[in-house]
Amino acid sequence: MESNCRLIVLVFVMCFACFEVSAAGFQLAGHSVVQVGRASAGGSLAGDDLSAAFDNPAEMMLFENNRFQLSVNRNRVSFPFTNAGSTQNLLGTDIPSTGGDSDGGTIANIPSVLFVFGQDKALKYGLAVTAPFGLRTEYDPAWVGRYHVIEAGLTVIDINPSIAYRINGNLSIGAGLSAQYIETELSEAIYTGGEDGLAEIKGDNWGYGFNTGLMYVFDGGAKVSFSYRSSIEHALDGTLKTSRLTGALSVNNGTVGAKTNINLPETISINTSVPLSSDLTLLATASQTRWSRFKEIRITLDGNLPDNVITAHWRDTWRYSLGSQLKLNQRWILRAGLLWDQSPLSGSSNALPHIPDSDRFGVHVGGSYIPASSSWRFDIAYAHISIDDVAMDRTIELVPGMVSDRLAGEYNDSQVDIITAQASSRF
Repeated sequence: MESNCRLIVLVFVMCFACFEVSAAGFQLAGHSVVQVGRASAGGSLAGDDLSAAFDNPAEMMLFENNRFQLSVNRNRVSFPFTNAGSTQNLLGTDIPSTGGDSDGGTIANIPSVLFVFGQDKALKYGLAVTAPFGLRTEYDPAWVGRYHVIEAGLTVIDINPSIAYRINGNLSIGAGLSAQYIETELSEAIYTGGEDGLAEIKGDNWGYGFNTGLMYVFDGGAKVSFSYRSSIEHALDGTLKTSRLTGALSVNNGTVGAKTNINLPETISINTSVPLSSDLTLLATASQTRWSRFKEIRITLDGNLPDNVITAHWRDTWRYSLGSQLKLNQRWILRAGLLWDQSPLSGSSNALPHIPDSDRFGVHVGGSYIPASSSWRFDIAYAHISIDDVAMDRTIELVPGMVSDRLAGEYNDSQVDIITAQASSRF
C-alpha cells in the first residue's frame, strides 16, 4: 500500500509542475496563431488578436467590430532519455536497472475559441474557451524508468467571460472570471520482483479565479498594458487503480480514493507595442509566475491511511518575448518573434521524468492573409522551441527499507515544434 501512496503523490506533483500561465513547466505561451507567430510578444496590443479576451480584457477596447476567432495548435514534443547508470538497490546491493531508453514526447492538437463583441465604443465583452495548460508524456512500458512513470497526462479547459471599459481616450480597464476544468491521469509499473503490476490514477476538478488588466494608449500610438491572473484553488478528487498483480499479491488489485488541494500561482504580465512606421510594429512582453509560493503538497487517501507530503523547491519564473509585425500590403501581414522561458526547477534532484523541464528558447514566424471584400482573415504560424538539457538523478523506494530504484540519465535535444492555423471574422 505504501507504493500506492507514493503513486498518488507523484500524480499530483505532475499536475503541480505543469500548471502555469504562459510560463515554464512545459506550458507553451500563446493562445492563438497570431500570438504563436510573434512569440506572444505584446499580447493583443497590435489590435489583431482576440487573445485579449483571456490574457488582458482591457485590450479588447482595440476592436471596433464584433469578432470571433478559431484556432488549432498542433504540438509535436520530443523528450529523448538516455540511461546513464540507473540502478536498483536490493538489500544494500546495487544492480543495473533493466529496460531501455525511451522518448516521452507525444503529439497533441490544442484548440481555442475566442469572442469579442459589443457595439458601444466604451464597453466591450469577451469570451475565451481555451486549453491554457496541458501535458502528455508517454514512455515505452518496459523503459528503464517505468517504476517512476509510464504515462502522464493533464488536460485543462478554461472558460473565461470578461468585460472592458474605456475610461477616456487613453486609458481602458477590464476584468474577467475564469472557470477551469482539470483532468489528470498517470500510470507507472509496480515492482514485484517478478512480472510488474500496473498502477493508474485519474482525477478531476472545477476551480474558479479572476483576471484584471489595464491598457494605456499614448498619443503617438505606442501602447502599454498590465494584467494580473489570480491563483486558482483546485480540490482534486481522484481514484487509484491497481491491477496486473498476480499470485499472493493479487489481493492488492482494486481501487482507492484520493484527494488533495492545489493552489495554482498568480501571474503578472506587462506588454508594450511601439509603431516604428505605419507598417512595422515592435512588440515585447515580460511575464512572471509566482512558483515560490508553493511549499508542499499534502495527499489524503481513503481508508484512514496516513497523509503523504512532498516538499517543493521551485522558484519564481520569468518569460520574455520580443516580436515584430510587418504589413506588406492590404492582403498580407508577416510576423516573427523570439522567446526565452525560465524553468521553475533547478538541479537534477528536483527533475521529474513526468515533466523533464528546463529553460527554453523559441524562434517563431507567422503570417496573415486577408481576402479582398471579405470579413475573414486566415493565419498560420510555426515555432521551434529548444529545451536545455536535463540531468535526471531520482531515487524512489519500491519496497521500503528493502528495494529502491535510481533513475539516472539525461534528456538531450528535447524540443517542441508547433504548427498552427486559424480563421477569424467580423460579425
